[in-house]
Amino acid sequence: MAEQVISLEAIAKLLSLDPRRVQQLAKEGVIPKAARGQYPLVGSVRGYIQYLQSLAYGSAGAEQTGYGLERTRLTRVKAELQEIELQRRRQEVVLAQEVEETWGLMIMRMKSKLSSIPNRLAQRVRATRTNAQAKEIIKKAIDEGLRELSETEIESP
Repeated sequence: MAEQVISLEAIAKLLSLDPRRVQQLAKEGVIPKAARGQYPLVGSVRGYIQYLQSLAYGSAGAEQTGYGLERTRLTRVKAELQEIELQRRRQEVVLAQEVEETWGLMIMRMKSKLSSIPNRLAQRVRATRTNAQAKEIIKKAIDEGLRELSETEIESP
């Protein structure tokens, strides 16, 4: 026995929808379409009920709109925030602000160390007889400063 087919106007009235919305739902595959302007009665009702259930219960894979979409988005954001907090407690991630503050401290120490080199070396370099000797003194001072900086423990704020 073939399923009963009804007109666009009849299915719209039955589902309490505007005829244009019925056409949109048919285009989205929610409501089956039999022929131009004709819709299978049972298939259309079942399709619309399933569509409403997926909106109400947030069925996976169903296109959501309105409240259901926002509720799903909020749940996802809360889960992501909890995951980030867990990673932070495990020390797997750090806040960008902590990285900025730590790098700021390192750069300040580096600037201080490098700025002190000319004052410390001026007399020694002036007393050298060759450029090679002056370069060696400067290179050693820079290497020493870099080594000290690399060995310095900087605790995050």
